[in-house]
Amino acid sequence: MKFYALTSILLLGFVINRAIRLTNKHENDIMQEFLDREDEANNTPLKSTEDLHFITIGDSLPIDIPLQNPAASSIQKTLSSLKQREILNLTDFSNTDIKIAYGTANMERLGSADANYLVMQRSLKTLSALYEKEGYITEAIALREFEIATGGSDMQAFMYLKEYYLKQNDINSMEKLLNSAEQSTDNRVYTYADEIRSSLELMEIMNGASNE
Repeated sequence: MKFYALTSILLLGFVINRAIRLTNKHENDIMQEFLDREDEANNTPLKSTEDLHFITIGDSLPIDIPLQNPAASSIQKTLSSLKQREILNLTDFSNTDIKIAYGTANMERLGSADANYLVMQRSLKTLSALYEKEGYITEAIALREFEIATGGSDMQAFMYLKEYYLKQNDINSMEKLLNSAEQSTDNRVYTYADEIRSSLELMEIMNGASNE
C-alpha cells in the first residue's frame, strides 16, 4: 500500500515538474519572439505611408454651431485646429506593428496622428452630446455618423443612431450602421450588431407590409 502511495506521489511530482518546464519553455519562447520582433522593428528603415488613409475633417462637418454651454467653444476650437493636422486611426496596431510596417523614423509622426485621432473622437462625442442637449439634432447626428465612419467605437453613438434611424425609418442608414458594427474590433459594438440587425429586419417587415 505504501509502495503504491509513494509511486503515485512520485508520478504526480513528475507530471507537475514536466508541466512547469513546458510552461516556462512556452513563456520563454513568447518572450524571445517578442524581443526578436522588437529588434526587427527598431531596425526597420523608413517606408512609404501612401497606403495609409488619413482622416480629413471637411468644412461641411458642423463643428461651429454657437452654443450656450461655455465648454462648447473650446471643443469646437480643438476640432477646428485638427483640420490642419494629420489624423490617423491606429487603434488596432501596436508600436511594434507600426515600426515594422512603416519604419522607426515614421513612429513619431504616426504616433502623433493617432493621438490626434483620439482627441478628435473624444471631441466629437462631447460636442454631439452638447448639440443634442440644445436641440441641434441634425448636427448631432452628423457628428456621430462621422465619429463612426472614421472607426469610432462609442456605444452611445451606435445606440443613439440606431434609435434615430428606426424612428426615421431610414433603412439605408441602418444598413450602414450595421456594417460598421459588424466590422468593429470592439467586442461590445460587435455584439450590439445583433440588436441593429433586429431593428433593420423589423423596418424591412414594416415597409414590406405597408407596400402590400
